[in-house]
Amino acid sequence: MKKTTMKKTTAVVTSVGLASVLGLSLAAPASANAGVRAECSRGSLLTLELSREGRQLEADIEIYAGPRERWTVKISQNGREAHTVTKSTNREGEFDFWRYLPSRSGAVEVRATSATGETCSARLRA
Repeated sequence: MKKTTMKKTTAVVTSVGLASVLGLSLAAPASANAGVRAECSRGSLLTLELSREGRQLEADIEIYAGPRERWTVKISQNGREAHTVTKSTNREGEFDFWRYLPSRSGAVEVRATSATGETCSARLRA
């Protein structure tokens, strides 16, 4: 029984790793916790994690880019814009924030654009 579980875990980790290397964003279901990493158009990194918090979904978004870069991040659920946030990265070139969304099935998508025109997107199924 343990060997089967390890093979499934290895397959998932390998798939996510391969997608990250290729710069692809994966659409994965958000059970208890789910996450995806996406490489941006100029090499920055966006991560999206979803977790169930009671009757809501918590979307945790992180951007890893250059220091003090300004980004606008749009969060959509099932094609409808839910939140827009504009933030700047810190001296280390990162920022993170979270927002609550209604706990409904469907897709959560994050699109981020820097002031310099770099773009990122990630998508998870809730």
